[in-house]
Amino acid sequence: MGVSQPVDNESRQRILEQEAPFPELNYSDSGYKLPLGPDLDNIDGKDVYVVSEITPSGVGLKEYIDVVNGLKLRKKITSDDAPSTIDYANYQDISGILVAMEETIEQSFEVQFTIKDVKFNSGLQEGDFK
Repeated sequence: MGVSQPVDNESRQRILEQEAPFPELNYSDSGYKLPLGPDLDNIDGKDVYVVSEITPSGVGLKEYIDVVNGLKLRKKITSDDAPSTIDYANYQDISGILVAMEETIEQSFEVQFTIKDVKFNSGLQEGDFK
């Protein structure tokens, strides 16, 4: 069994920012900074917009958005303690939402994830919202 560790407010804020299922929905909230841009780049022969962000906790991000279809292909996290890159691939339509079914995370080593199944609001009843 794991050992509980206290989490300070700064670390808690960073965790909450990173774990939002659709963090882009929070960009209009106070504290997020989106420097004027976007810039253009190329990933694997695809033109991409490069959107720079600074989260409320001060973490710098760059997201690479496909110019043609608007899908996120890459995210770079420019944190001092753990810079990393996440590549997204194999988008599939799940209940009208395009979800990247493959993610490759490169930090000090590379880890590949394949998502087998995605369910949104599974098992919820109308009464759960009353």
